[in-house]
Amino acid sequence: MSNLLPYKNYNGTVEYAEKDKCFYGKVVGIKSLLSYEASSVQELEKNFHSAIDEYLEDCKLLLFTLSAIIRKLRRPR
Repeated sequence: MSNLLPYKNYNGTVEYAEKDKCFYGKVVGIKSLLSYEASSVQELEKNFHSAIDEYLEDCKLLLFTLSAIIRKLRRPR
């Protein structure tokens, strides 16, 4: 059994906190900290997918914003 969840070329860990009775994990291989938690493995996988989808949307928005700033700076005055 693997302790990693794959999704869209990203991997997330699967851990269990006995004290809190919950599953949790974080995305590995990226500089940002993306974590997720849930009370079941199925819910954990769903939350992992949501974390990745939101991260990718944030990356798109950041790229769009930076591109707009660069275009503006390159305009002749």
